Amino acid sequence: AAEHRFSHADACAWYAQGAAAISAARVEAGRPLLVGVFQDQSAAEINGAVEQAGLDLVQLHGSEPPELADALSVPALRVLHIDPAAGAGEAAAAAVLRDALVHAGHAIGLLLDTATAGAQGGTGVAFDWALAARVGRELPVLVAGGLSGENVSEAVRAACPCWGVDASSGLESAPGVKDGARVDAYVKAAKAAVNVAA
Repeated sequence: AAEHRFSHADACAWYAQGAAAISAARVEAGRPLLVGVFQDQSAAEINGAVEQAGLDLVQLHGSEPPELADALSVPALRVLHIDPAAGAGEAAAAAVLRDALVHAGHAIGLLLDTATAGAQGGTGVAFDWALAARVGRELPVLVAGGLSGENVSEAVRAACPCWGVDASSGLESAPGVKDGARVDAYVKAAKAAVNVAA
């Protein structure tokens, strides 16, 4: 297991600063930020894709070492894979926070996504969003895993105070094919839930 170099308080401050920086970058860009999703690629491959596609951020979805984020040309979000059977209790939250400490000082933000056998995300399976709420009271997190226009408002309310939500397969009409109507419904439902939760 990787060693962590930040205290709990310092890690929380690191991720809060990261969330603020990403939010400020989005405002400065005047558009949604472009995020590339990578799984176990080298820094050279990721940096090449960043340059070619004009990405603003990368999402590290595999088993990359924390230090890989330091070699990237843009900030990285680290995906922490959540066992859907873990529940939302104190032990599950402590495990997520331990993982967060390992990536503090490297990744600028965290995304919680469901881990299932044979896949690391994109499965359409949700974890207990109350776990995101528990962790979110300590540090900002994005929530993913089984989200769609039909359930994102429930996820936002249950995971409050999550920093944001992320979806992929729940917005597709076929594997790898985004559906504009599903994306639109998702964004509208997420925004409506944020306005109610605020």
